[in-house]
Parts: sequence; C-alpha cells; structure tokens
Amino acid sequence: MAYEVLARKYRPQTFAEVIAQEHVTTTLANSLTAGRISSGYLFCGPRGTGKTSVARILARSLNCDQGPTITPCGECDSCRSIGTEASIDVREIDAASNTSVDDVRTLKENIHYGPTSAKKKRIYIIDEVHRLSKQAFDALLKTLEEPPSHAMFIFATTEPEKVPATVHSRTQRYDFRRVSTADLIGLLKKIAAQEGFSVTDEALRIIARRGDGSVRDAISLLDQLMSFSDGEVTAELVISALGMVEAELYFRFVEALAAGDAAQTLQMIAGIVRQGADIKDFTLELAEHLRTLTVLKSTTPEQAEKILDLTAEETAHFAGQVDYFTIGDLVRLAEILSQALFDMKDIDPRWTFEIAAIKMAHLESTIRIEEALAHIESAPADTGLVGPKQSGGADLFNSAGSVSTAPATVKKNDAEKPANAPMRPPESTSGGSSPVIQPGAETAHINLPKVVSAWPEFLTRMKSSSLMLASQLSMATVTEVKENRIYAVFPASGAANAALLKRPTYRSQVETALSDFFDTPLSIEFEIADAPAAAHSAVGAPPRSEPAKFAPDKKHANAEAFKNDSKLQAVLKELNGEIVEVSEVNDT
Repeated sequence: MAYEVLARKYRPQTFAEVIAQEHVTTTLANSLTAGRISSGYLFCGPRGTGKTSVARILARSLNCDQGPTITPCGECDSCRSIGTEASIDVREIDAASNTSVDDVRTLKENIHYGPTSAKKKRIYIIDEVHRLSKQAFDALLKTLEEPPSHAMFIFATTEPEKVPATVHSRTQRYDFRRVSTADLIGLLKKIAAQEGFSVTDEALRIIARRGDGSVRDAISLLDQLMSFSDGEVTAELVISALGMVEAELYFRFVEALAAGDAAQTLQMIAGIVRQGADIKDFTLELAEHLRTLTVLKSTTPEQAEKILDLTAEETAHFAGQVDYFTIGDLVRLAEILSQALFDMKDIDPRWTFEIAAIKMAHLESTIRIEEALAHIESAPADTGLVGPKQSGGADLFNSAGSVSTAPATVKKNDAEKPANAPMRPPESTSGGSSPVIQPGAETAHINLPKVVSAWPEFLTRMKSSSLMLASQLSMATVTEVKENRIYAVFPASGAANAALLKRPTYRSQVETALSDFFDTPLSIEFEIADAPAAAHSAVGAPPRSEPAKFAPDKKHANAEAFKNDSKLQAVLKELNGEIVEVSEVNDT
C-alpha cells in the first residue's frame, strides 16, 4: 500500500476534528442545523489553518446520504468521493491555474446542470480565489449574486484584501486564525502516539513553533523528522535536522550585545555559518527573542503570559535579561534587525548581519531629551551644562549605565516657545526643585488620583518623622500632579504655613519623604489660594471652610507692631529667619 503523508492522513473529516477554529465550525454547524445555508462563503486566513478542509467538511455535510447533517457518515459514496476529489457534485478549482475569464465562463455554463440527486447541491470550491483576474471576477459576479438554487460557492484565500469588495458583499466571510503553539503540540503528540513514535516535549514545542500557526506545516515537519529518526524524536535531532541553532545561543548572543562585545558576536556568527544554519532564520529568531524581552519589559508578568507563548521556565530565563536594555534600546535594536532583514534581499546575508551585530553591540544607551534637561537643571551653575557624577552611580551620559526614564520638569509655558528658542533649564516660581533623578533609578508615573488616595497614609507616616511638617501639610489640598510635581494649595489663612514649607530645608524633607513613600522621585509646589481650596481634600474629608477674617482690633494691631519691631527684625535678619505666627500668651 502506498504511503500516505501525515498531513493528508490526519486531515479532519468532521467539524469536531478541526482544531482552534471553533468560531467558524460552531457557526457553520448551527447554520446546518437551522437550515440557513448561504449560496456563497469566503474563508480567509493564513495557510494551513483549515480553510479547504472545512470547505470539504461543509460540502460533505450537505451532500451526505444522511444529510444535511453536522456529522457526515464518511462511508457513503458521496462522502468518499468528496474525500478523494472525485465527486461529480463537488468541484475543487485552483484559481492559480484557472485565472482567465474563459475558465469562469466554462464554470458558468456548467453550473446550470443540476446535482446527481435532488437533495444534494452542486458545490464549487475555489482555492486561492484572489488569484483570479479582474475580468474573471467581473464575469463571476452575476452568477454569484443570483446562483441557481442547487448551486453553492466556497472561496478560500490567504489574501482577502485582494478579493474585490463586490465579492465580499455577496458572500459570508469567515476568518480562520493561526493555531496556537499549545494546540499544535496537543495535535502533534496525538499523531506521534498513533504512529508509534516517541517525541519529547521539547521537540514538540520546537516543531510547533516552527510551524508558525500552520497545522499543515507542523504536521509536515513531524513527518520529515520521523523519517529522519530511528523511533525517537528529540530536541537535538530537530535542531540538527532543520539546521537550527540551540535556544541558549540567542541568550549568549544577547549577553554579548549588552556587554558591547562586538568581537564575540562576530565569532558567534562565524560558528553559526560553520554549523550550516541559515543566517536569515537566525536573524528572525533573534528578533523574536528581543520581542519577548520588549513585552516583558513593557508589561506585567500576568499580561506577558497572555501575550507570549512561553513556559514558566522560559519566562524565568528571559526575565534574567529584561534589565539589560531600556525600552528605547530594545526599539532601536529591533529597527536595526528590521533593516538588516530588508537588506538581506540584495546583499550577502552574513555580511549584512555582521554589520548589524556591530551596530547593536556599539549601540549607545537611549536617553530622552527630558532626562538630559532634568540632569542639566540639577547641576551646579559653575560646573557647566552637565552636572557631576552622582555618588554611587554612573554618569547620565555613560552608555554603560542604566538610564532613568523619568519625565522632565518643564515650565508650563515651555510648550509655547518657538522651536528655535534656546533651551534653558526649567525654573520654579516658588523656588521649588525638580524631582531628584538618580542615574539608574526607575521612575514611575504618579498621577493625581494616586496622590489623593494615598495622602492620608502619607501624612500618618510623616508624623513619625516630623509631627510639625505633617501638621503643616494637613492644611493643604492637593489640586494637581503634573510630570511628577505635586501642587499643594493652602487657603489664604495658611499663608504662613506655606511660607514655612517653602524653606529649602523643609521642602527638601517633604520631597524626600514623598519620594520614599511613592518610591519614585517627586517634587512639590506650595501655592496660596485666594478662596478656600475645594478640589481635593488632603485627608479625604470635606473641604474646610475658610476661617473668618479678623477685624483690625487692638490685639491684632499690637501683633503687627510686634512683627515690625526693629530689634526683632534685626534678629531675624541675622538668623535668616521669619515670623511664622504671633499668638498671645495668657499668664493667668
């Protein structure tokens, strides 16, 4: 008996056997049950995802001797002839080799002939329908819109965008999805068991990933590897037979890039070539490796698990390299690889990839212009534009160090400056400082709701270190948080409190406490409101009412005289102090 390739042998025969396309098979099965059968269907999707198989199952379900049914028997003459492409009532046409208008005219002439049985349909399955010429599509439209009652069209295409909109409007469209690695592994394991072959889990995972979402490609690879093996398919055998490289090599290559070791990357490329692996395939896999790092860097572990198709062990392995680069670095590395892949079409792949590897190894660490401005702002005025290195950290512009992603503190009117205006460090109208940016520190974005909800807890913690500062801050209302700068507004009666907190020493203590509490560099501005602040209560309680204005009585006249006393003013000047509050002491 002639050998039957696995892709044909294990082609699904019923809707239930189709994997990962339940959204299509369930709808079609329900339509059959309800008797709501369309005269035209358009199946779209990547290769090897089951478009033609489902078309045959639909045809078999309609023309089975027991049909219409969602479970064709597979034993009657109609079912068997459809499976062997010998049915008179079901015609499969390859549009790639039948593209002309004459071919469509022949089809139109034949479609008027009825099926072999009154309860059956005459079905035309046209594969790769997008390959038909424009004239052929035009000739088909009228028949497609008003076909004979016994006729049905099922179109399959991998490029639905090339199918005219007039065809889309006359058919029901179903989109087939790429099959996940997990689904492919399950199918391959089942096939291997039925064929009596032992395939390791790692080998199955490599084959499934190599299949790239195509059931046919994955099964064909398994078929090839079974012929190559002596009864057991291992990961090492898969790598050797398919000319691949070990996954660990990608990790070592990325480590060399992170270390800036261009010589090491070139040596590894030479080893890949000696091994016989395809450079373009290696470049594609390296791009996928960097994509994984980018996703892990940009999302939470829970989100990454939904995006990436990795085992827990693989995720942990990748996590060890997440901090090698910033997001900006990973984007630039991806751009270099993308350009290299494009250039490989016209230039020697090895030389192209070697140049790309050198570029990536010598890639300067990404730094945002806002970070540079923030660093310049924090530098002493007599040290030039760039401040000195922070103790315990690398210079901001040193490519070997990690780069903070903190937003810069910019004046509100900076956006209104012309594009060619000279760049100046941001200023604070109230003497405030920008968030302290330490090279290597990861800066989180803090918004108003976060600050308002956490403010009571912050004040409670502040009391343990400075009851006085906590008491002063409790009078303020947080009204805005912009670019990691908190704006706290005091009522008019709290002007003295705001003045106290504006002192550099106290402001520094507050900002340090805020930065420690929120675990990110923050600064704060203290403002005075002409009216009672009502935007957000600092302690989550209703806004306080403004205290009544004092009348200019004798007591307060004496207080003003006390403040203006010349001797007291001399003492304040000598101590660089100021009067915060004047209160009357009752000796009785």
